[in-house]
Amino acid sequence: MVPRVILVAGAVATATAAGFVTANSPAATQACRLTSVGKLHGHVSLTLNESATGVIPDTQHSITVSLSRKATNVSVHLAKQRSRVPGYYVFLGGSSGGSFAVDDTYAGEETSGTLTANGGPVRSLTAGLAGHPNTCLYQLAVSFWTRATFSGTLDGSRYSTAITDSLLTRSRKAPSSGKLVGSALVPVDADGCGIDYGTAGCVGYSGGWSNDFTMFKRCGTTSAGTCPSNEDTDFGEATISWSLAPG
Repeated sequence: MVPRVILVAGAVATATAAGFVTANSPAATQACRLTSVGKLHGHVSLTLNESATGVIPDTQHSITVSLSRKATNVSVHLAKQRSRVPGYYVFLGGSSGGSFAVDDTYAGEETSGTLTANGGPVRSLTAGLAGHPNTCLYQLAVSFWTRATFSGTLDGSRYSTAITDSLLTRSRKAPSSGKLVGSALVPVDADGCGIDYGTAGCVGYSGGWSNDFTMFKRCGTTSAGTCPSNEDTDFGEATISWSLAPG
């Protein structure tokens, strides 16, 4: 799910939970600083370290896959857009720079593989922020990717070397200064950081053996069968931080 969709839907969910979803909601006693800001810039960081073990169908072979990814000081630049949802503020832009290191591993009894990226700058994707002025709450969504290098005895042609991660911050109240700073331990989401987690935030992942990781977490195997849904599966946690300011 792209940040544009996440943010509009997330802003609506946040405002609904807070009781401010209609145009006739009570006005806040103080103006929200973000309503008068035209641009935001800053950085985000993300650390994801999770693993899952499963069995290949029709064999007794056990496989352990790990996702080890760290993005540091990824630049975010946002500009205010006209919101299609009355009463909400929306900023859209992109991510760039910083560093994105990848050290994903695939370990089996007979085959193994690694996907590595040595912390070069991220390849730009989208970013955005949205909220409601009556509550002055906001959520920030950022996605970015890099190209990893495959090595090992595993048939690497089955796996994409394009590694993409995304983050959605927890819902926070914007201070009067307009400086948005925070950090959180958030759930990992196999559905790409949709609105399932509402105000709790999340980290999404894709690329490499991400699909195997998802199936091992859900089913203990790469064959679906009868398994819990993504919403009923614990995919682990990741750490995120962000710091943005007007200008």
